[in-house]
Amino acid sequence: MFDPNREDFNARVLRLRREHALGRGFEAGGALGRSAFRREAVRRRPALRAGLFIIAFAFGMKGALHAHLGPDGYAERVAQISTETTLSGVPRALMAADPLTVLVSDAIKRVRVAL
Repeated sequence: MFDPNREDFNARVLRLRREHALGRGFEAGGALGRSAFRREAVRRRPALRAGLFIIAFAFGMKGALHAHLGPDGYAERVAQISTETTLSGVPRALMAADPLTVLVSDAIKRVRVAL
């Protein structure tokens, strides 16, 4: 005997089993289930983050050298480096004791004294 209600029920059970196999759950209409929550896409900027890390690392190293050698010793080393290379202006400009390097150097000296 043909029962349309039974066919409808079997079709719904088959649909739920397929969705469950795909990782979906059953949700009642109007309920806040798994499909109501969407994870926002995370916007990452790896190139910007890596560039900022490299710049911070470079200024940290320059500051550490400036703190270790002192202002006169650091200036002497920068002058020595600039005379040994063919592109004398580039290393001198990159390694010059700028205000940020001096600030990092002073911070390192304060930490060293505090310890």
